[in-house]
Amino acid sequence: MTHFQLLFKLNKDNQIDTREKDGKLLLDIEGKLEVMINNQCFFSESYLALLEFAVALSQWDQKDSFTYYTMEHDEREGPILTFRKHEDNTWSVFSIWQTFEYNGTISSTILHSEVDRFLLAINNELAQTYKLTTKSFR
Repeated sequence: MTHFQLLFKLNKDNQIDTREKDGKLLLDIEGKLEVMINNQCFFSESYLALLEFAVALSQWDQKDSFTYYTMEHDEREGPILTFRKHEDNTWSVFSIWQTFEYNGTISSTILHSEVDRFLLAINNELAQTYKLTTKSFR
């Protein structure tokens, strides 16, 4: 069974104006995101727009493939992170910034439960730190 984790750490050093729920705020709340597969770091970015990523994940229906592009990056270079669904209800993971190629797949149960755990954790931290959640952007 594949071990899969989405780990994050908000950068709380910047002054953030949370009055306007807009694209600027989506990019201003940033931090480190790590994607771990079988305890190996598949992806690591220290200054990712974590709020933008969390909002995109929260809007994903979890039935179809998920592809994340940030407003800060040219889409022509490729996706920051993709979960691609296969016919057998498993998922592959890809990133233009991946540290290694992972040819295995992740079960729907593992992927969905980790995404749900990540969203709960980041929403709790966003609420504590900035008095907002991803629901503020729907």
